Amino acid sequence: MPSARGDEIGLAQRELALMQVDLRASLQQKDRLATLGTAVSKISHDLRNILATAQLIWDRTANSTDPDVRRVTSTLVRAIDRAVDLCSNTLSFVGHADGKIHRREFDLRDLVEDAGLSMRLPDDGPVTWSNELGDPFVLSADREQVFRALLNIGRNAVQAIQARENDAKGDVRITAIRVNEMISVDVMDNGPGSPDGLRDNLFQAFVKSERKGSTGLGLVIARDIARAHGGDVRLMETGSEGVRFRVDLAES
Repeated sequence: MPSARGDEIGLAQRELALMQVDLRASLQQKDRLATLGTAVSKISHDLRNILATAQLIWDRTANSTDPDVRRVTSTLVRAIDRAVDLCSNTLSFVGHADGKIHRREFDLRDLVEDAGLSMRLPDDGPVTWSNELGDPFVLSADREQVFRALLNIGRNAVQAIQARENDAKGDVRITAIRVNEMISVDVMDNGPGSPDGLRDNLFQAFVKSERKGSTGLGLVIARDIARAHGGDVRLMETGSEGVRFRVDLAES
């Protein structure tokens, strides 16, 4: 508290107190803007993934007379619904900053299958998506958030393989194990590995790879989601034979 002195020292104390108030207000405003900016970046990043899926499906079915078009259209509708939910959830987080997740039981095997379908990888293309969860794998978590995390890591793996200079076939494999109440999901690929210069900053926002269109947010988003579930995302292995990321999720 500044003193009530009437001399120059008292005046200086009061001016300093006012400066401190202004500085605190400015820092709080910058924190809010930084939070908002990060949230908007995350929305933009994930919406691009989601709407790219919707656009691909729409392009393939717009003029189709195939009787299965209704089934494909339902996939498109789900992708658009996911975009709407993403906006609502992220903007809600900015407004309330509660970071809440909504747990319910679901089959992880089906979720991994959905993520693979969202990649829209051609059957004869250079990359295959291998869901190695052979049996139902029921867990309690926020299904939509876990989907986002695995989609981001999986898409990074697919893009890394597609960016290789050779024409060798690539494979993205997903496995999962349960130890007590912790679920560990591994996303592995046989791509070129993580560049040496990026390994120490993989989970830092806006640190981009050399891939065209990369924003440097995919792993950041995935880690935020895992940590909201009481877990984390870790780089387990990387090298010329590929990369293995592990997503840990606590069930309670």
